[in-house]
Amino acid sequence: MKKILGISGTMKKDGFSSTDFLLDVALEEAKSCGAETKHIRLVDYNIIPCTGCGQCMNHQHCNLLLDPSDQLQQLYKECCEADAFIFASPVYALSLPAIWKNWLDRCEPCSDKDLEYAFYCYDIVKQVKGKAFRGKTAGEIIVSAGSGLEYAAASLSAAFTAVQLSVIATAGLALIEFDAQPGIQNQKWGRPINEAKFAIDIAKSIGRRVYQTIGYSTFVVDSQNRSRVLNESNFKAEQFENGEGKLVQVSELSDGKIVFIAATREHADQASLWYKKLNQNEDLLKNRLFNLTEVEKHPHFISDDEIKKNVLKTFDKFEYAQVLFDWDMNVFLSYFDYDSNYPTVIIYDNSTEEIIYSNAANWSKENESIILEILSKEN
Repeated sequence: MKKILGISGTMKKDGFSSTDFLLDVALEEAKSCGAETKHIRLVDYNIIPCTGCGQCMNHQHCNLLLDPSDQLQQLYKECCEADAFIFASPVYALSLPAIWKNWLDRCEPCSDKDLEYAFYCYDIVKQVKGKAFRGKTAGEIIVSAGSGLEYAAASLSAAFTAVQLSVIATAGLALIEFDAQPGIQNQKWGRPINEAKFAIDIAKSIGRRVYQTIGYSTFVVDSQNRSRVLNESNFKAEQFENGEGKLVQVSELSDGKIVFIAATREHADQASLWYKKLNQNEDLLKNRLFNLTEVEKHPHFISDDEIKKNVLKTFDKFEYAQVLFDWDMNVFLSYFDYDSNYPTVIIYDNSTEEIIYSNAANWSKENESIILEILSKEN
């Protein structure tokens, strides 16, 4: 199920918020379309302001992440797990509340590999600050009592472009008589926001459109730059759908060592060659060899069933249990680097709960012998 994360920039910790109300409307509409949704508020997270130390621009991790009171990592994890976003914010002084800038200024939790750049520049931003957002879509709902909508909406555009997040819909709503501020609601002409049909309809449209565009990106995204939020020890609990339509957990596939030939459709031929060659070693690999189809995010008009049908036509029916599907590459990208040039051979040991081998390469006799040597060590 696709997950849409709603992030509110309201500063109201208590009491009614028009921003939260309209975000809930958008998320409810996305949920009715089939999405899993979650509503979080920036005001509920303690994010220590950037101190300008420059470590993230000098191949070093953000030292603020070590502060136990800092909650950026919790917020970052929510963003990594989302497939799309709906951002909602009030307008303060013709712009956004400062809480947005405080969040966007901070360097995200990144890996050592992310910091291996020649020098920090604009093109590095998406690597150090943007992996939770790259290649995803978002909608915006900007709420004001009157003017300032256009300035507020524009203030997020540069940051989202830098991290390759595709904003596919932006709505600026001047609520006027429906605004919840006491100065308006105390007037005779003030009206409750639940009567603001125009705003509710627009918020619903945002939720529906964000759901429809999951899998689309206006950028060419190198998917290996997605952030890892999971730990290798959790791999045994990961689930794949097999060719028979069943959800199977890694721990249930086989005892001992398991071999996955992971590849996108682009490298299906090379993955098939790997599978056929290794499958000849039945004494070592009986029920332990799996073709893991890495399905990249795709628009709603390309169905999962269509993809499965195209993949399975190259296998015999008795092999369907050995064909696995990793939808949106969610599992793969949480543990491995993606090499767009080759399939990846992975060996996981269920007995020790370790990934003991991972390498992107085409089949060759030499590469096959390396795999067989690793497998033979348990016998």
